[in-house]
Amino acid sequence: MRRVQVGSDESVQATASDAAAGKLSAASLGYFEDRFLEVLVGAAGAPVPGTAEATTPPVRRLPPIINRGNFARVSCMEKLVLEFIGTSPSHPSSVPHHVRGDGDEHPSHKTDCKESQSSIEEHLARKPQVISLGAGKDSLFFRLMDRGTAASGGYFEVDFPAVSRWKGGLVAKTPILSALANDLYKLVAADLRDITALEDALIIAGVDLAAPTIFLAECVLVYMEPADSGALLQRMGCLLPGLEPYPSLLSQEERFKKSGWDSANAIDMLQVFQELLDPAEVRRASKIEILDEIEEWELIMHHYCLVVAAKGEDTVARLSGNPVLSR
Repeated sequence: MRRVQVGSDESVQATASDAAAGKLSAASLGYFEDRFLEVLVGAAGAPVPGTAEATTPPVRRLPPIINRGNFARVSCMEKLVLEFIGTSPSHPSSVPHHVRGDGDEHPSHKTDCKESQSSIEEHLARKPQVISLGAGKDSLFFRLMDRGTAASGGYFEVDFPAVSRWKGGLVAKTPILSALANDLYKLVAADLRDITALEDALIIAGVDLAAPTIFLAECVLVYMEPADSGALLQRMGCLLPGLEPYPSLLSQEERFKKSGWDSANAIDMLQVFQELLDPAEVRRASKIEILDEIEEWELIMHHYCLVVAAKGEDTVARLSGNPVLSR
C-alpha cells in the first residue's frame, strides 16, 4: 500500500482503491467469498472522482503474505459485526449473569438492579446499527445483505463527500448493488475531523442515538492527526488501529479507558488469525497459497492490532461472550 501524507485528503481518498484491490486479490483466489468487490474496484480500475490515484486493473494478484493478511482483516471485521448485531434481547442467555440481575448479586449492585435492568432491556430492544467510518469501497453491507444478516437498525457508511457521491452513483447504476441497497443503507458525506458536522450528518441520515451501535474504523484513523482522531474517539467511539503515540496493546486499551470507555481489549492481528477466527477457515485459507515467509508474516501481523471498546453494560454484554476479547 502506498504511503500517504497525513493531511492530504486526495491521497487518503485514494487508499479506498488500494484496500479494495487488495481484498479483491484475496477474494479472487478463494480466501473468502465476495462477488461485489470487482464492481466496487471497477471494470476498468476507474479511480474515485476527485482523486489523483492511478488507474489499475480490477484484479491485481498480490503476494501470499498480503492475501493472507487481507483474509484475516476481512474475516475478523465480519465476525465481530455479526456477533454484535446477532445478539437478541429475546434470548436471556445472551446477557451475562451480572447484567441480567438474576441469582446472587454484589451488594453494591442491589439498589439500582431493577432500574439498571430496565434500562438495559430498553436499550437492547432497539435495533442494532452499524456505522462504518471511512468506509471507502468496502463491501461488508452488501455481503451481509446478500446472506440476509444485515443490521436491522441500519448500516451507515461515512466518508468524504467525493467518495460518498461516487459510491452512491455506482450503487444506483449497478443492479448487483442497487438490488440490495434498501432503506437500511445510508451513505453519509462527512469529514471525520469535523465532529459537529459529522454528528449532524449522522442524525439527518437517521442514526438512532439510543440504539446499540458498533463503530468501524478499518485502517482509517492512522491517516488522521492524533488530535483529530482523539477527538473523534472521545465523541464517537471507534475501533482504533495503531498510532505512533500508542505503540503497545496496553497503551491502546488505556487510551480508550481514559477517554471514558467501560471496557477495551486489544489483540494483535496474529492472535486474531490464530485464536479469533474459525479454525477450519484458517486451515482452509492457509492451504490456498504456499507461504514461505513465516517469520515476516508473523512480524507484520504483530504490527497491526484489533481494538474492541464498549460503553454501557448492555453494549459490553454484546461483546463479552467472545473469550478472546473478554479475558
